[in-house]
Amino acid sequence: MERSISIEETSEVVRTINVEIPKHEFDSRFDAAVKAAAKKSHLKGFRPGKVPLAVIAKTYRAQINNEVLNELASDSLQAAITENNLNIVAAPVVESVNFGDDGSTLKMVMRVSLVPTPIIKDYWGITCKAPVSSFKEDFVDEELGRLSKMKGTMREVEGRDSVQAGDFALAHYKLFVDDKVVEASDEKGAQVEVGAGKALKEFEEALVGTKRDELIEFNYQFPEDFGHEPLAGKAGRFSVTISNIQELVPHAIDDTLADAIKAGQSLSELKVSIAEKAKEQIGRRNKQSRYQAVLAAILEHNPFEVPTEMVDSQIRTLVSRFHEELSQDLIRRYGKDYDVGPFRESYGKMAIYEVRRIVVLQTISEQESFQLSDDAWEAWLNEHANKNNLSRDVSDYYLGLPKNKAVLRQMAMFDAMSDELVNRALIEEVESPIDANV
Repeated sequence: MERSISIEETSEVVRTINVEIPKHEFDSRFDAAVKAAAKKSHLKGFRPGKVPLAVIAKTYRAQINNEVLNELASDSLQAAITENNLNIVAAPVVESVNFGDDGSTLKMVMRVSLVPTPIIKDYWGITCKAPVSSFKEDFVDEELGRLSKMKGTMREVEGRDSVQAGDFALAHYKLFVDDKVVEASDEKGAQVEVGAGKALKEFEEALVGTKRDELIEFNYQFPEDFGHEPLAGKAGRFSVTISNIQELVPHAIDDTLADAIKAGQSLSELKVSIAEKAKEQIGRRNKQSRYQAVLAAILEHNPFEVPTEMVDSQIRTLVSRFHEELSQDLIRRYGKDYDVGPFRESYGKMAIYEVRRIVVLQTISEQESFQLSDDAWEAWLNEHANKNNLSRDVSDYYLGLPKNKAVLRQMAMFDAMSDELVNRALIEEVESPIDANV
């Protein structure tokens, strides 16, 4: 009997590899490994390299057995990959290893995940709807109002001694859970912008009508999904005293405001700058909206499965992007392939979308034999530098060039392919209101 390898299609992107190896092949490998170990062995009571093979086999049986099994699994996997042109995304999962009922055959079952290879169809001229926004002059007035508050001054409220919405109240508070203080403001107190939604809604609402130096107490039931885990689901009681009440006096909207924003600038120049910035941001937002609508339509029209390993890898990328210190700590403690289970609910859908997006763009690029010209590559690099107000040299440095050239050039190719997909798509644009600070 010779070694046999068969493959089962478990799903679009998963294959089960069944391997049968005659016992004599395993024994031959085991004996060779024992002889190799004997030459290097140093056991008490024996001269170096003179330890009897039987002693080596008995002493190191478990270790040598695992080494031989790993070698056979690796050999079989490589043969399966070569013979069946498998493009795997991660190391195989060995599901079972045994010598069968009669002990004459070593049987191994491995599971591997493959890079998706879908055939993407009907992507040119695809129909979809995209929310877009138009520039409105109100944006300028709203932004001027925001800037006037940003450059405004604080003053103590006069003519009244109780808090109202819009005030800045200096609160001295304690939070009790089970009659124990679990959180408290420091001696200076905590400034709360009442009605701004920056603190707990119920906390801000309770302050309205409170007078200076008046003690108020109220209960609060923290929701089960509260962001601070030690308080999640707990029943709390706040004790609060207001020591000071201030109000914001916005800066006058005139040339002095413009000068405070940028020295030597007039109000009319500031208005022009705000309008240009808003138009630029709205343009970028609309471009992204059109792209997302086109991609969503392509994905809906071309469903395909993605392997868990690729999704998990993308989740780790997202954790690194949004929680850099946490990501580094997890890698230090558990390695680069740490368990992403705790992050799957938060980032799983986003990761699946990103993996499918990359697969779609890669597949279309290959189907169309799409290539990025050197001129387009240079234009992409220049655009990155201009968008970030950097010189080309500094921009290239931050991008990690030339080390990251291959990855960045693929990103540039995907951007160019995305632009082409959007340009050919039949997009129904739906007006959507947005804030001035897009």
